[in-house]
Amino acid sequence: MYDDRYRRDRENPRELIEKLLSDLNRPPWKEISKTDGYADKFSGTLRLNTTQLRKFFDTVKNINDKLSSGKSWEEVEGEVWRLIPALKYAKARGLCDDHFVNFVEKGLGKVSRSSNKEEAFKNFAKIFEAVVAYSKYRGK
Repeated sequence: MYDDRYRRDRENPRELIEKLLSDLNRPPWKEISKTDGYADKFSGTLRLNTTQLRKFFDTVKNINDKLSSGKSWEEVEGEVWRLIPALKYAKARGLCDDHFVNFVEKGLGKVSRSSNKEEAFKNFAKIFEAVVAYSKYRGK
């Protein structure tokens, strides 16, 4: 199990979000995925339970699966944007923190500004998966 001293705020969560989402068309996978990388460090800043993390990740994964099976961005875009009010509701109920909300909102914003939205969303889903994996590794 991870040493609890390792996990607390080694970097500013806002800076980590920027690094995680710096380029959704060509993410820096090594820096994102490695132990003590961006996803690992960011997962240590999150204050939400596993159920909430999985709920939102499962929605992202489901949308990603639809894109991978041939649905167009236009066919799934509504589902993508419905994540925002669901996040705000969870935040208002105290079920997730600002860092998590910012991560998802900034990620979806970058997807919407991308010239290749489908590819950007697929990469966002992979980054989200890395955050979930390290969060589980940390025992959250």
